[in-house]
Amino acid sequence: KNITFYLVSVSALLAWMAMIVLWISIPEELTLNISTTILSIVLLVSAILMRAKQFKVLTSSARFKAFSTNFFTAILVFAILSLINHLAFKNPIQWDVTASKSNTLTDQSKKVVKRIKKPLVANVFSPKANHNAIQKMLELYQLEKHDLEVKVYDPELKPELVQKYEVKTPVAVVWELGEKTEKVTEINELGLTNGLIRIGRDKLPKIYYDIGHGQSSLSEQSQVGREILRNYLVNSNYAIQESDTKRWSEIPSDADVLMIWGPKTDFMPNEINIIDQYLNNGGKLLIALDPDLNLDPVKELRKLLLTKGIVASNSLVIDTVNHVNGSNGTVPIAAKYAEDHVITKGFPGQVFFPLTGFVTLGAQAEGKELVLSTQYPAAWGEMNPREFSDGKVKFDEGQDIKGPVAFAVAAKIKTGGSVVFFANSTFIDNAYAKYASNHTLLLNSISWLTGDDEYISFDLPGLNNEPIFISSPQLGVIFYFSVILAPLALFALAVFNYRRRRVK
Repeated sequence: KNITFYLVSVSALLAWMAMIVLWISIPEELTLNISTTILSIVLLVSAILMRAKQFKVLTSSARFKAFSTNFFTAILVFAILSLINHLAFKNPIQWDVTASKSNTLTDQSKKVVKRIKKPLVANVFSPKANHNAIQKMLELYQLEKHDLEVKVYDPELKPELVQKYEVKTPVAVVWELGEKTEKVTEINELGLTNGLIRIGRDKLPKIYYDIGHGQSSLSEQSQVGREILRNYLVNSNYAIQESDTKRWSEIPSDADVLMIWGPKTDFMPNEINIIDQYLNNGGKLLIALDPDLNLDPVKELRKLLLTKGIVASNSLVIDTVNHVNGSNGTVPIAAKYAEDHVITKGFPGQVFFPLTGFVTLGAQAEGKELVLSTQYPAAWGEMNPREFSDGKVKFDEGQDIKGPVAFAVAAKIKTGGSVVFFANSTFIDNAYAKYASNHTLLLNSISWLTGDDEYISFDLPGLNNEPIFISSPQLGVIFYFSVILAPLALFALAVFNYRRRRVK
């Protein structure tokens, strides 16, 4: 009997230790944990029943009463600490002290997460070796949305769930929002946030991109192509379709934005009419017209814009201070952004416009000049194309337009619709793929047109940092300080120290 009692007691002790370890290490394995818990209780009760008389005497002793008081006090303290730990787990706070903010989500991701009001579930399918890394990434999302539930599965152990969610890759995260699901196979912030944007929308905003007037194609990979733009739009969750306005009798009803970007030939009267009608019905137009100093190939389109209050000048902006080095002022760098418009508020990057015109707002439009050049006399709108061709560009009083002049505007048209106009289209070509701020400015403009203002952010996932342009005055400061002033100062200090030691 004694041997049996000791075996049962030791087994009960081991079972309780195993139960605690299992609940802590693998809480998701409910069947195993519950079975171990039941076995532990059965073994403990059995050991007590085997020594019922001794147990009754023990429980009546003063020593046991003192022990039980201390034990229950410890249990109470443990329960309070557990409650505090649970509240801290459900409402976590984190401070990211890294310079690059590598341990926090971007502003865009935070806005996307906070926009989702319903309970959200992240179903993780991956081999066990990847669980920790994926959970660490999802914890960043839980910091912004405390009711986000993360469920982790090994695909080999849960084939029925793999089939249910149609998981076909070794690693995937399936967002679940009510009855809607969205599968993500690119397990990084860009992929996860894009999945949240898709599951949070009833449909992707659709952009019709006109290619019927000599524009560069979105599938073209050359320097003047716009494949990079297409990639950014797809990664930002826009549905984009190339079309030809000449084939339309009206703008498609599912068009969220009509994009006319750098046409080389003019629009026919019926095209002008359907664009006019589209705007009158509240349509959204994203348009860029390049200056042509020999002739204006898009006169009719400029006339339509003029009736809407968008005065798009066929001229050239010269900026003698803020320009790409070696361009002689013909490739200006944006000197100022509109601080009171969501597209450019706090915009931190550098944007340049190769051979750009300028734009002003007329009486029929209410809006903002988004991006501006330097002040006159450093910058102006050159209205005489002959001066440019002769290589004798100068400001002509009464003819040229004093800076600052605007490279882009965003406006609500009084007769209906919204327009974002750029006086140059080439700044987002494939040739400038590494200049992320150029594309960020365009993506922000599309977000404003589609009503996704809350998605606008200047640290968009997937956009790379761009090189920094240094203007001519900045180059001068660097040269004179580093090449002349700094060496002279060090030489003078050396002479001073030498003479002082000689005196001593």
